[in-house]
Amino acid sequence: MCAPAYLAPERRKDGGAAGPRDDMFAVGVLLHEMLTGELPAVEAEALEEVRSLPPWLAELARRCLTAQPAARWPDAAAALDAVGRSGAGPM
Repeated sequence: MCAPAYLAPERRKDGGAAGPRDDMFAVGVLLHEMLTGELPAVEAEALEEVRSLPPWLAELARRCLTAQPAARWPDAAAALDAVGRSGAGPM
């Protein structure tokens, strides 16, 4: 069982079997917590308050935290590929 803050919104409402998109949401929560020291609000706010944050990292967190499962990356490999294409450097 996962801590409630790390559960994807659709799991909090509907339960059901978790999948890779749920894992991507948890990655977004962890990123937000590491960057700000706080869990994201229910409606995830942008990370503009972290001024030195590279755009690729802000986009990674934003897309992981989106409430719509279909808008998240399907899995970590897809997210890593997108980060690599962003010019973030070798991963």
